[in-house]
Amino acid sequence: MRQLWRSALGFMLSYAALISYESDFLLARDSRLIPLEVTWTDWKVLVEELLADAHIYRHVNPRFMYGELRLGRLNKISRLSGRSIVRGYHTGHNSYNDFLKDNFTWLASIFAYVALVLTAMQVGLAQRTLEANDAFQNASYGFTILSIIGPLVATSVVLLVFTIVFLSNWIATKKYEKKRLEQISQSSQA
Repeated sequence: MRQLWRSALGFMLSYAALISYESDFLLARDSRLIPLEVTWTDWKVLVEELLADAHIYRHVNPRFMYGELRLGRLNKISRLSGRSIVRGYHTGHNSYNDFLKDNFTWLASIFAYVALVLTAMQVGLAQRTLEANDAFQNASYGFTILSIIGPLVATSVVLLVFTIVFLSNWIATKKYEKKRLEQISQSSQA
């Protein structure tokens, strides 16, 4: 029972650290992470009481001391919870340039390997024993076609994902901008 209490205390401290501003609180409440009945004032009182003990951290389960949920795990939880697949808790790329660079880097590595295999197959085709081998001829033919079409398909997929992410971010930005303008106009009228 004591271990459960220590874990619950760590969990509450994690929430207190994540929800330190009213905007964080509203997002958490809108996402149903906090009951709707809890107000911002209630939350501040709870956090103040929680942090009133100067020695609280010695009572917390050690797994909460270093952050058990890494960003990758938070992204998986976010996606499994039914939220948008494109927009996780936090994207792995801070800019579109990083996204394109990371994806085209691994594509370039694959293409370099394909070029190496094609060169080896070309040498094999020049040998008399493999020149007459139908299986090697068919494999060379198939791999050649794959090496022509593969880069086009892979590049198209990366660009398609980029377009989806870009449009998703653009739509979210426009919705936020519209909501923010409405809030500004309402507060100026009041």
